[in-house]
Order: sequence, then structure tokens, then C-alpha cells
Amino acid sequence: MRPDINSQKVLSYTQAIAKIIEFNVPKQDRDINIPKNPEELFTLVIGMLGDVSEEIITNRGINEIQEKNIRFCASFFDAYKNTERLQSLDDYSLLIGAAAYYLCNLPGSASVLIKKINASHLDLHVSKLDLFLYWLLKGDYSFNPGVTGSLFANLLSEISTSFCNFFKSSVDESRILLVCKELQSFVYSRHNPREFFITDLIYAICIKKINNSCWKNLPIFTNLSEDIWKPIITKKTFITELWPAQLLLGQNGVFAGQSAVIQMPTSAGKTKSTEIIIRSSFLAERSNIAVIVAPFKALCHEIKNDFIKAFSKEVNISIDAINDVFEDSELTLFADLSKKHIIILTPEKLYYLLTHQQTFTENIGLIIFDEGHQFDTGERGVTYELLLTELKRFLPKSCQKILISAVIHNAQQISEWLSSDTKVVQGTNTLPTERSIGIINFDYGIGQINFINKLDYNKSDYFVPKVIQVIEIPKLRRERKQRYFPDIKDSSSIALFLALKMSIKENVAIFCGKKDSVNKILKLTVTYFKSFPDNPCPKSNNFEIQKLSYLISRNLGCDNNFYTAAQKGVFAHYSDIPYGIKMAVEHAMHESLISFIVCTSTLAQGVNLPIKYLFISSTHQGSDKIKVRDFQNLIGRVGRAGKLTEGSIIFTNPEIYPQGAYRWNGAINLLNPENSEDCSSSLLSIFEPFYQDNNPLSFKTIINLYFDNNETIDTIVKELNARCPQFAISELKKQITLKFLYIEKVENFLMMLGDDISEEISSEIAKSTLAYKLANEEQKDEIVTLFTTIAKKVEEKTDDKNQLPIYAKTLRGLNQTFALRDKLTDKKNLLIQASSSTDLLDSLWDIFIDGNIQNSYFNFYSDKEKLKCATKKWMEGVSFFELFNILQGEKINGRDYIKIESCVNIFENGIAYSGSVLINAITEIVNLVDDQDYTSTINLLTLFQKQLKYGLPTIESILIYEWGFCDRVIAQEIAKIIPSTDDKDLMKMNILEKKDEILEILKQYPSYYEIVLERIVE
Repeated sequence: MRPDINSQKVLSYTQAIAKIIEFNVPKQDRDINIPKNPEELFTLVIGMLGDVSEEIITNRGINEIQEKNIRFCASFFDAYKNTERLQSLDDYSLLIGAAAYYLCNLPGSASVLIKKINASHLDLHVSKLDLFLYWLLKGDYSFNPGVTGSLFANLLSEISTSFCNFFKSSVDESRILLVCKELQSFVYSRHNPREFFITDLIYAICIKKINNSCWKNLPIFTNLSEDIWKPIITKKTFITELWPAQLLLGQNGVFAGQSAVIQMPTSAGKTKSTEIIIRSSFLAERSNIAVIVAPFKALCHEIKNDFIKAFSKEVNISIDAINDVFEDSELTLFADLSKKHIIILTPEKLYYLLTHQQTFTENIGLIIFDEGHQFDTGERGVTYELLLTELKRFLPKSCQKILISAVIHNAQQISEWLSSDTKVVQGTNTLPTERSIGIINFDYGIGQINFINKLDYNKSDYFVPKVIQVIEIPKLRRERKQRYFPDIKDSSSIALFLALKMSIKENVAIFCGKKDSVNKILKLTVTYFKSFPDNPCPKSNNFEIQKLSYLISRNLGCDNNFYTAAQKGVFAHYSDIPYGIKMAVEHAMHESLISFIVCTSTLAQGVNLPIKYLFISSTHQGSDKIKVRDFQNLIGRVGRAGKLTEGSIIFTNPEIYPQGAYRWNGAINLLNPENSEDCSSSLLSIFEPFYQDNNPLSFKTIINLYFDNNETIDTIVKELNARCPQFAISELKKQITLKFLYIEKVENFLMMLGDDISEEISSEIAKSTLAYKLANEEQKDEIVTLFTTIAKKVEEKTDDKNQLPIYAKTLRGLNQTFALRDKLTDKKNLLIQASSSTDLLDSLWDIFIDGNIQNSYFNFYSDKEKLKCATKKWMEGVSFFELFNILQGEKINGRDYIKIESCVNIFENGIAYSGSVLINAITEIVNLVDDQDYTSTINLLTLFQKQLKYGLPTIESILIYEWGFCDRVIAQEIAKIIPSTDDKDLMKMNILEKKDEILEILKQYPSYYEIVLERIVE
């Protein structure tokens, strides 16, 4: 049996009815013309489930077509439950829907439906077979189901006892299947069709659960005995079964040490997969040190927290998340073989450590690159590529290398570049939840959502009518023009309307292409609640709302839309929000303490949140159209497995319709993952022409200009503009600056070679880059010439090549290092005499403002003395609203005056990173100035660097921040009650001693920080 076209239509009718109720369409508008009743499908879907159960019982598995058919059944039962047609069938729909989801390899969705059933009321009149099926799908085998009084009590009890024994200690597998067979025979003798059906489901699910179990698979996949795995499998925090993506990895040898490039959808079980990879490596003694490289600080943080839970109470395993401050003390971790280490850090930090020492890589037995498609993301992409190029040279041949991404279209090319023995594992078909795609239109003068067909995006599946009811906004005093909400011509306004409507029940997010659009939506939110103060707010925990609002007020003040919108339960999440607030908002959303965020592409940066509805207000990022790859990564955050059975992506731009139009085709293009762009290399952009037109400057000339001390970027731009006036000066400067930055990265990379630097070696290194792997023949020559020319220039400019690795520690090119050394030579007396970080800032400020802070707001801000004053206050730990009071009234670009969020950008994204990079370079160079002892100066510079990094005044508050209390306000409050120390381990002891007093402080702040304290205490 299989669904035909008519059956597909009935499913669409069923989903339409469910969506109408889900989107709370007024009851008087819910009548839509449905030619067939959903109930007509019951016979078909039950028959298909029966057939598949029989197939599993007979042949122990099903094919792809059968799996697809069972997805159809699961979707029907899931939707039917939400139609409110025959509520007496709710438990039946949930139970059978959960069974169908499990059988079609969507265990997370099965879990979601099972959790909705009240077992105490479950009675499908099958002599408690339903209760047993519920117990089986719930997956808690620490107790037996209550089947006393069932006609089948003895057999069910025997199956459950054997099941518990199997999942406890891998015994009784054959007994389970034998008794299932006996149960089936007994039930068949009673001639009750529903009992037949439920029994076959029980039998089939027992088979599938055994086949998916960790006991059955991990010993085979890892070539390790059950006894070795037993302490792990029996641990409460470990999984009992493998999900489809994890089975796929096991079948491809990844758990046995096979290096791989893995394409795995978001929420398909990546965290647990990574845990199994690490555990199998440790258990097989292939490694003592596993390294996870994640491109974002927030992602490193999330991975660390997940692993602290997973590896809790395993004293022989240390979870070490290395902060991204430029210091090399963490190198000792790589030398500590007394226990197993899981080291989590960013590419930039690992690259920095490599500039200090390469031999530490000899102890790395496993390295995992998370979100490993970031090689074409500008400066970060260049760093990431050069890092992997260097690691390929120094990692042991036996080291297992894993690169994971949800969006890596040219995985085979990346795999071949990574190493010759790397395998590609395509897990794109292991999507763990369903997605529905809707597009707003006003074709009939009313707002409706057209849901499009998942197999053919150019076809509509069903629609939800009258989902948008436009309302008049009360006029303000002296206001003449009538305003409406939503504005049906404004995608942001429509997105806010729908998000407010749906956030009353579920978690929602609005995606904005620009930061300004986030602020626009927050402003609209504030206006909406001023106009309609009695309208319901998004669902949330009121205490958490108060705590989050308080934290925002302490950082940003109360006179802004961030604070006012937060009080109503609407939160911003993008790069210009203080880091401590972002962490608290992510935690609150993850735990469903809040339900509404407005975000930019930060949502796609690896952070996992349970979002039911994602409203797409724009398909652009800034002025550029969003990449298909980035869009797929974005929508991958919707419909979190184990939390939801479906996620909905709704385009709110009403101009996308009609079908076939430019915007329609653009949206449809984004939805197809096959259209994803290849993962490329930012290094290749060095050779690209300006504006994709005839390049007026060849890359060879650019290299010569880069090394020419007599030419500045400004003079180069003026000369080019004089020759080619069609190129705007601002654009030329932007592009040349970027090319110079990439060349400097390569130069610094080659400086690590030291005495080995030569054209021959640099040529070989060039050929080992991803850029070379992806290049055409002409570009390959250019890449080799780039590297050899840089190597030659570096050799020409240094008298002692043994000094090059020392210069490389500055993370700068040679010219930049020499220029900085000359300036420091002139300032050496000032540096020696400095007694505080403020003295150092005064002495070095001219270097700061000489193009060394890579932040456009910082560089455009004209009153640099005022900026210096604010930087001092930043290091003193003052709040952002106090910094804003100092800086307000000046422009940060040709159009906009500084705002409070601009202050966050300047200090957290500018001073904190570029400033600490600069001080790192100064610290490395100081000892090279002359033979004097600069120990005290270097100690002061080290503190200065961290004060710039964190915006905190004392070593105590800095250490508290580094222990996880990553908000400047909170770190300083805790520091007031903690005994003074400059030792991180002693600081932990002090925190433990003062935990009760710290908890009292934290009660007024978001719950995330109480969790931080709990983890430290544990």
C-alpha cells in the first residue's frame, strides 16, 4: 500500500485544517472548501503501518520508499491531532503517530508526541497493549510498565523485564524477540484487529530498538568489547540508542578512527556524535588529547557546557575551553598526559598557539573542526585555512581529523584537501524533523500564508486564510494620518505581527538582514505595546523577564528599545548586544523561559535553540543577497529534534508573490540545498579584479606595493583613482585594505618557518592550501607566486631568519612588526616608567589610532581624545550607557550618529579584539628593543591586554569572568566579595567558599549565571 495523488491531497487538507487552528484564524473564518474528509485516510495509513511492521518483523528492515510512506503516515497522525475534529482520537493519533515517526527514523519527533500523552488516561481498549507501546516509545527502561490486569500481562511483563535487562547489561536480546513472537501468536488468536495492529507495532519497534541500541552497535563500530563500553553505556547522561546520523557515522568507520568530512543537518545528533567519536578515541587509546576547533566564541561555550554534562564525574577526563586571550600558558594542557583532555578553542587561538610552538601538536590524536565551511569568510576564513594548512604539516599521521558542517556542497574536494585517507560522509538525508515553508501574500486583499510543496517548491500545498487582521493604531495627539498594524507593505511589520501572534504559544524568531532592521522591529514592538498595552505578551517566565531586563538595564540603561522591548518579552540577538546578555538570552530561549528573539545571521552561528517559527523579513545580509549556504544553515535552526516535530519558515515579504516573479525565484532558489555555493577560499580573492571589471592593478604589483614602505593605502588609492576615476575611492580603499590584510596573514604564516623559509618550501606550502586545491591552472601559478614572492621579500628584509618565529608571534607582517618596533624604541622610557594600564594607554594611544584597531566605528569617530577617555572607562568596568554618555553626539560613519549599540561594537568587537592583538604584538616586541629587563613592564602589559579584552578593572574580576560569569556587571559584583588572588585555580576555590553569597547576588540576574555557578561547584 502506498499513498496516491488523492491521498496526498487529503493529507494537505488535513494539514490546512491544523494550520488554520495553529495560526489562530478567527473561528468565523475557518470554513474552507475541503472536498474530502481527513478521516478517509485512516484506513490507508493504518494499512501502510501494518505492512511496514510486518516487513520489519519478517526482514528486519525497510527500504527508502517504505520509509517515505511511513513519514506520510506520521505526518497525517501529527496533523490530525491538531485538527480538533475528533478529540476522542487524540491519544490514538499521538501514540500511533509516535510509532510511525519512530519507524521512519525520526526518533526525536516520536519522543515529542509521546510526551504529549497522559499515560494515566490512555485507554484504546486493547487490554493495555497501548500502555506497553507507550512505555516502549518513551524509552525509560529503569522500570516496568504497569500492565497488571491485561490479558497479556505475563507476556508483556516478560518482554519488559528482558528489555530492561538488555538495555542495562546487553542480555536477553533473543528472549525479547522470542516472547514478542509468542505475544503476536496469542493476540492473533483473539481476532481483534486493533490488538493485531498494536502488537505488530510493538514487535517491529522492539526489533528496531535493539538494532539501534548502543549495546548492539558501538562494540561493532569501534572494535571494542562490550565490557569496555559498559561504564559509558550505563551512564545516565549517555544515550541508549543511536539516531540515523550516528548509525551512518558508525557504518562509515568514523567511530573506529576514520578521518572524515561529515555533512550533517543541524540537530541530527551532532553533539552526541562528537561525544562518541571522542569516547571511542579515548577508549581505544588512539588519543589522550582531543581538540575541538569552533569558529565562534559562543559555539565554543555551548560545546563546553554540553560536554561538562556529558562527561560529569569522569575525573580522568578534563574539559578545557581555552579563552581567546592572546597568552600561551594553555600550552601546558597539551603536554599533560596524566589524564585525557578535551580542548575547545577558536581557530584564532589555536593559530596563535602555533606561532609559539608547533611540537605540541604531536600529542593530538583527534581533532574536530566544527562548522567547517568557514574558509571563505574573509579574514577569519584566511586564518582558518592557514591553520589547517599548518596542522597538516605537524599533526601525527595517526591523528583522526573530522570536519563537520551542515552546508558543505563540495565535500569531496574539501576531503581530498584535508588528507588522502579522509572519507566523505553524506548525512544530508538524515534531517531529523519536518519543515513547512510558507509565503505571505495579499492576493485577495487579506493576509494569507501559502504553504508550498516540499518536493516541488513551485507548487502550493495548502493555504491558511485570513491569518493577518490589520488593525488601526490609535492616533497620537495632533496626528492626522491613520496608521495600521501591520503595514501590509512592510515585511518587518508583518513579521512582527505574526511573531507576536505565534509567540503566545511557541518559540519564534525573526530574521533580519541588517542590524538596523533589528532595531526597527524593537521600535515597532515598543510602539505596538504603547498603543495596545492590554494585548498579550509572548509566553515567558515572568521572573526571567525581570532578571533579563535588569541585566540589560545595568549594561545599556533603561532609556532604549532593548530594555523596553525586553520587558514585554521580545529580545534582540546580534553582534552589537553585550556578550553576557547574549549568553543569558540564548539560555533562556533554550530552556523556553522566553519565546521571542529578533536576530541577524548570529542565529546561524552554530547555536542550537528550539525555534518553532522563523519569520524571514529579508533575504539579504546587508546589501548582498544571502548565500544559499548561509540560508540553509539559518533555517537548520528551526524545528529542534526532540523538542518539535516540525519547524515553519515563513517569508513575510508580500512582494515575493506572484509565482515566477524575480523575488519568488530568488526565495525558491534559497530553499533548495542543491543550490548551495561551494566552500571556497578567501585567499583566492587576492587575485580577483576590482568590481569584477578589468583589474587596473595586477596582484604582483599589489605584493610589491604591500612591501613598499614609501606607499600607504591612501596614496595607492589616490593614484589608482586618478588613473581609473570610475572606481570610487571608498570602495578601492576597502578592497585594497582587505587584500593587504590577507597578504599580511600569509606573510605572518610563512614567518613561522624561521630558518627554513625559502622559495622552495613556501612553494610546497602554497600547494597544500585549499586555495590551490580549488584553483584553476592560472590561479595555481598565482598562488605559488604569491607565497614564493612573500617568502623572498621576507628573506630580503631580515638579517637573522632565526628571529622570524619571534616576529611571527606578533600576528603581524614583517614591515608592520618593524614599524611597531621602531615606535616602541622611541617609547621605551615611557613604557618602563608606566605604573598603570592608564599610563600605558596614554603612552600607546597614538599607535592605537594609527589604523591598528580594525573597527570602522572606532576609526571614523573624529574626537579621538574623547575616545581615549571612554577606553579608560571601559577598562575601569563602567557600563555601556556610561560609555555612550561620553561618546554621544559624534558620527560613526558619513550618515549616522553614535548609538548605544555602536558603543558595544566599538569596545566588544573593536577594542577587545584588535586592542588585545596589538598589546600582544607590543608584548612580544618589547624584549627585542634592547637588553634591558622588561619583566615588570611585560606583567603590566599582560594585565593591560586583559583589561582591554574584557573591559574589567582588576585581575579578580577578570578571573571571575574567565570562570564563566561572562558579564562585566556580574563579574565586578562577585569580585567585591571574593578574596584577592591572581591565580585562576585559587579563584575557583574562593568561588566555592563564597558560593552561598554569590548565589544571593545571582538571584537578581538571569538564571544562566546560576547554572554557571552550579557547574563550577560540581
